[in-house]
Amino acid sequence: MSEEFFSRKESVKDIFFMIEGKLKKGLFKESMEDFDRIMAMDFEYADLYENISCVKFWINRLDILNKKLKEDWAEYCKFLDSSYKKFCIFIRDKDYKGDLISIKAIHYFVYNRIIELIMNKSPEDINGKDELHLLANAFIELEDYSKGLKAYEYLNTIEPYNSNTLGFIAEINHKLGDEKKAKMYIREALFYEPQNIEFEKITIEAVREIRDIIIKRGIHNGSQEEIISWMSAYGELMNILDIKKELSREEEIELRKNISRLEADYRKFKLRDKTAPKLLSSYAFLTACLIMRHNSSDREEIEILARKMAAIDEDLLRYYINKLEKR
Repeated sequence: MSEEFFSRKESVKDIFFMIEGKLKKGLFKESMEDFDRIMAMDFEYADLYENISCVKFWINRLDILNKKLKEDWAEYCKFLDSSYKKFCIFIRDKDYKGDLISIKAIHYFVYNRIIELIMNKSPEDINGKDELHLLANAFIELEDYSKGLKAYEYLNTIEPYNSNTLGFIAEINHKLGDEKKAKMYIREALFYEPQNIEFEKITIEAVREIRDIIIKRGIHNGSQEEIISWMSAYGELMNILDIKKELSREEEIELRKNISRLEADYRKFKLRDKTAPKLLSSYAFLTACLIMRHNSSDREEIEILARKMAAIDEDLLRYYINKLEKR
């Protein structure tokens, strides 16, 4: 190699490469020394001040981070995650480009650090589900979908019917190309506690389709909460959520109990509007359960359920019946 290669001056790009490495390790203060060197070389370098601003955001939180790490590793992980969410708001408000070197490196540090800390703990050290949610989410943030799926599937065994968990299982399956599983899990997520789903992270087409239909129909008040509350009913009765899982005997019994409670609330005028979407989707869930059994003795109950659904939303039910007849 020529002597010129070994005597080549360090470029701004070289220093940015070193900064990236330091930020991925959480060495925020140390990276500022390198930014000072860049300032001396080319203070007008593209995106220099935006990158510095991002690093200073985290330097201002270092004392709290270090204190929490010494006191409680789980609280430290939670603070890292909540701080990154605030960092995202900071980036958005400043209108910074998402591909800044500092942003990408800090994102890696935050979620890789959470994974390292939790994975190095023994099961006895993990006191609650929050840490497992943090771990599963960290895998997703770093796009390690296979590990993220395993983590969320494990969470689903210890806290079944959690819509947030079910939503993420659906989304990961969507990203991995398994649309049938994605539809099956998002169907359940929308049925149980849809308000708990992090919709900003859900990119499943069926969810967007249901939302657009509700808005276009225009009979609801249009609030986000109202739209979400009706998504399960519309998904069922418009047959968009057409991949269904058979209910266990215990799940069917619980569903029937919930229907009885909802019917009691629906008879109260003040609770009718709030109860209607959940009751309608519950009727639809039970109807699907009975249809899937292919038992002729269930026909009379299916007809009774149809009349009950018609009393809530006859037009939506008529669409559902037309879909069934075309099968």
